[in-house]
Amino acid sequence: MNMLMIVGVIVVGYLVGSFPTSVIAVRVLKGADIRDLGSGNAGATNTVRVLGARWGIIVGLVDLAKGWLAITIARAAGMPDYVLVLSGLAAVAGHAFPLFARFKGGKGVATGAGMVLGLFPLAFLVCLGGFLGVLFLSGIVSISSITAAILLPPSVYFLGGGKAAFETGDAVGIGIWLFSLALGIFVIVLHRKNIRRLIKGEERRFEKISILHRLNAARKRSASRDDQKDSSAD
Repeated sequence: MNMLMIVGVIVVGYLVGSFPTSVIAVRVLKGADIRDLGSGNAGATNTVRVLGARWGIIVGLVDLAKGWLAITIARAAGMPDYVLVLSGLAAVAGHAFPLFARFKGGKGVATGAGMVLGLFPLAFLVCLGGFLGVLFLSGIVSISSITAAILLPPSVYFLGGGKAAFETGDAVGIGIWLFSLALGIFVIVLHRKNIRRLIKGEERRFEKISILHRLNAARKRSASRDDQKDSSAD
C-alpha cells in the first residue's frame, strides 16, 4: 500500500471534516459567530438554539455526512479497514479543530456518528435509536449523545464484526472494536461539563420535544385544576 496515498486519504478526511457547517450557517443567516452565541459550541445543538430546529437539523445532517463521506472516499480509494478508521477519525478531528475556522469547532458527535454509519451501519441504527429514544423522553441532547456512546461498543461487538474478530483472533477486527470502545469513551469525556450540569440539574432541555416534561406539565395542570375545584367546593 502506497504510504503517500494513505496520508493523502487521511488528509482529505481531515479537510472534509473541517467544513465549518454551523459557523457558515450562522454567519450567513445571522451575521454572527456561533462560537460567541448560546453555549459557544460550533455544532448542531447550538445551531438549534441560535437559528431554530430546521437549521439545526440541516447542520446536523451535513456534519454527519462529513464523517460518512470521509469513510466513503477512503473505501473508494481501496484503503484497508484501518485506514478507513483513520480517515474517519481525521474527519472528527477536522470538525473539532477545523482548518477553515481558526481550529475552534464542535464536539464532533454528529461527524463521529457519520463515521460509525460508514463503518458499521447496523450498529449506527442501534445508537441512533437509543439517541432518539432518550432525546424524545428527556429533551436533553447531551444525555442522548452519552446514551449513544454507551451503546456503540456492544453494538459493534454484536453487529459490526467484533464478536467474530475475537473468536477468530483477527487482530485488525479486534483493534477496530477497541477503537469503537475508545470512541464511546471519548464522546463521554467530551461531555464531562454536561455531566456536571446534569448532576446539578442545570443542563438545558428542549422542552417542546420532551415527553416526560410534557407529562409532568400535564400532571401539574391537572393537580392545579383539582386544587381549584376543592377550593371552590369549600
